[in-house]
Amino acid sequence: MAWQDAVFVLRQSRPVVRRHIGAVLNVAGRDRQGRWLAVALIELDPQRDDQYTVAGARYLDDVEVASIERMLKG
Repeated sequence: MAWQDAVFVLRQSRPVVRRHIGAVLNVAGRDRQGRWLAVALIELDPQRDDQYTVAGARYLDDVEVASIERMLKG
């Protein structure tokens, strides 16, 4: 996976699914080729909002993609 795909998911991909739990932010969206990619970020300083570092990224499997698509349909 290219780092550019993770940046694309974070900045340009729509729609995305976001989950923020404590200092961890998970974002899933489609990469530049249309594949679903999940990016995990860690908040650098809890006292300063919106400053994160990428901890990892991975492509979602078929079951995860189906689950996200059901969520997006409502």
